[in-house]
Amino acid sequence: MARPLKVENQMMQQSNYFTTARYDYTAQEKRILYRVAEKAYEYRMANKEWFEQHDGEFVANEHVSFTMPITKFMNKEQLDNGSGECYEQVVEAFKSLVDKRISFRGKGCFSFGGILNYADQNKGEGTISFMVHKFVWQSALDFTKGFTKLDLVVAMELKSAYSMRFFEIAKRWSDTKIWNISVENFKEMFGCKAKYPRLESLKRCVIDNAKEELDRVAPWSFSYEQHKVGRKVDSFTFYFYEIPKNKREEATHKELLSKYPQAAIRPETKD
Repeated sequence: MARPLKVENQMMQQSNYFTTARYDYTAQEKRILYRVAEKAYEYRMANKEWFEQHDGEFVANEHVSFTMPITKFMNKEQLDNGSGECYEQVVEAFKSLVDKRISFRGKGCFSFGGILNYADQNKGEGTISFMVHKFVWQSALDFTKGFTKLDLVVAMELKSAYSMRFFEIAKRWSDTKIWNISVENFKEMFGCKAKYPRLESLKRCVIDNAKEELDRVAPWSFSYEQHKVGRKVDSFTFYFYEIPKNKREEATHKELLSKYPQAAIRPETKD
């Protein structure tokens, strides 16, 4: 296969293995995993023809290593701050991910291991080297369950891990704009079953807080209904909608050019 290409624009595709996985990560840990998904997307683009013919057949026989500037895992607020504390936040998130485990069930096999095998900070160069577990890498490259188009700039700037998760799900269901899920499955998917056992705290701390941030800064947000079986809330229905005023100008231009490609070659039609 070819070497990975450097993808300059910040629109990427994330495997739905990542989008629909069950986990509990912090916002800083999510920024690390977004970079892993970005690297997987670059790899797929560099080997586009092969994946078009063999999607789901890629087997990761080895773990994959990367070295990146620590600043790549920061949002704008952290970059503007520029303090050593922000660097430590990234390093601590890497340490946490090394300690977390993941299970992977494939055809006739079951594997269990770390999300990251190691992370090594080089303070002199301001970089961090890390190794992604081979089954995490394989899942990131597998689009047989579909993919989610993400604006990485928006995703990286969100401050809440729950907002990030809802942004991914909104993009995942952007065609139908509706998502039904039981309360129990929601808790498991968001990794908050033990953290928020009561429904009111779940709605306030997870759902409502995420909605507030998305309404304020993201191009997609949601409303929701709760459904009862007897007197108990049994499930949610989420309705996703776009917020044009929150769209990045660059993303809007790319969207318009995809709809009106003639504008790219006929300047008089751009306006």
